[in-house]
Amino acid sequence: VAPGNPDLAAALAYQDGCVDHGGQGLFGEIFFAALESAAFVIDDRDALLDLGLEFLPPDCRVYQGVVACRESHARGDDWLGCRQAIMDAVGHENFTDAPQNIAFTILGWLYGEDAGDAMCKAVNCGQDTDCTGATLGAIYGLLYGPEYFDEKWNKPVGDEIKVGSGVINCAEPATLQE
Repeated sequence: VAPGNPDLAAALAYQDGCVDHGGQGLFGEIFFAALESAAFVIDDRDALLDLGLEFLPPDCRVYQGVVACRESHARGDDWLGCRQAIMDAVGHENFTDAPQNIAFTILGWLYGEDAGDAMCKAVNCGQDTDCTGATLGAIYGLLYGPEYFDEKWNKPVGDEIKVGSGVINCAEPATLQE
């Protein structure tokens, strides 16, 4: 809702997050909202990660998880070693805990050879896999469009918009292109 305006995206994410998130989940929503908003106008991965972190307090676990991931990558650890570094820094027994899952998303982005490999690495870290894979796919889509993905990823998704039965009084477009 705020392409190219990470300040507004982060503010809106905060307002939304106050309704349905809490604690670290709120920080995660702000981080990704700012990063994804900026991805409409910036395509440099490190610049996007730096920008997302600017919206977080350095003592929050989301910030610490992303930093642990980036430091592990910079050390030359393989992706499984990076996963362990993330778990050592911010791991939690709750599989939906935001800091570890956000860092797993970034792990996929840093270690992936292409979008498919990146999403698979993020998902293969375990925990809240639907969120890590979907978030990373959204970032790649924002940066490069659907043509960046191999056909095996695009074909099952298609172009048609389908909304849930509870969505009423909404004039949604029929296709993504529309």
